[in-house]
Amino acid sequence: MEIPHMADMRDITSNLAATALIFASISFGACLTGAVVALTVPSEKAREDWASRGLTNGSFSHFSDLMFVFTWSAICQLGVVGAAIGLYLSEAPLSPATPEHVYLALPIFLEILGIVGVIAFAQLIAVVSTISQIAVAVSARR
Repeated sequence: MEIPHMADMRDITSNLAATALIFASISFGACLTGAVVALTVPSEKAREDWASRGLTNGSFSHFSDLMFVFTWSAICQLGVVGAAIGLYLSEAPLSPATPEHVYLALPIFLEILGIVGVIAFAQLIAVVSTISQIAVAVSARR
């Protein structure tokens, strides 16, 4: 027995999960690019200067804050991947042997994907902004 609206819902959730995976892969690449740029583009003196600034009263240096932005953003993108995989897995095919309560997980994963997606999008904006700030700082030193 198949529920008629579930076939359409499977297409929608599959497309949504695929889009989320594409977004996460592009954003994860941006996070890795930012980390590589921060580690390689500035001169050694600039990296040492960033690593020594901001070290008052046990606070973190500017360089560690910079690396935190990229690593935390990458973790957020992995959260999108996890939610998208959960969304794929929650749409198991309906069959007489499949209990209907399996589909209760679908709205949960849609909500998780929505929440994590908004956070990941905000983190992507922070990564792009940070990469542009690195470019400004490096070009100002040259």
